[in-house]
Amino acid sequence: MSRLLLGLSLIGVSVLVNSCIPVMPTLQPTVSPTMIELPSIKVTPHTLLTILTAVTAVWQVAPSVSVVYDTARWKFDEAHNYLIWQGSPECILAQNIGRGVPEDWRIAETTVRLGERQVLSRTFTDAAGQVQFLVYHLKGLEYLESESVLLLVPSAEWEACAAEAESLLAQLRGTP
Repeated sequence: MSRLLLGLSLIGVSVLVNSCIPVMPTLQPTVSPTMIELPSIKVTPHTLLTILTAVTAVWQVAPSVSVVYDTARWKFDEAHNYLIWQGSPECILAQNIGRGVPEDWRIAETTVRLGERQVLSRTFTDAAGQVQFLVYHLKGLEYLESESVLLLVPSAEWEACAAEAESLLAQLRGTP
């Protein structure tokens, strides 16, 4: 019988304590769940959440050149000082150190517009015809004395990797 009274007493104390704790009001959103209007743009709640949660960082490409990148799309490897595209871990954007390639490789040169800059892009293909990497010469069409960026690409998806890298490099800041 004493156990029953003890149990009932504990329940009563629990109810009494809980009734003394103030209940926090739930906050209701003051905006429409379908559309939020900002000056000159309309943003859906999903887009607004993406904008608010995007985190950016700066990668120092060269002493006088940097780029701001989205950490959800690119990951910085501090040990090697390069960026890895989150869409493919083999898609790596690094500072170019230029060591040469085997004699049987082919090099195709094209010009690419990266934002305000027109730069020389060199695509390196191995003897089997697989694209191995690209180099973007940031000073324009001069590549011998230019700061450049090396893009290591996965063979199967090199075009998607290059498109993502070019989109990032279009945001370059500074003068090579």
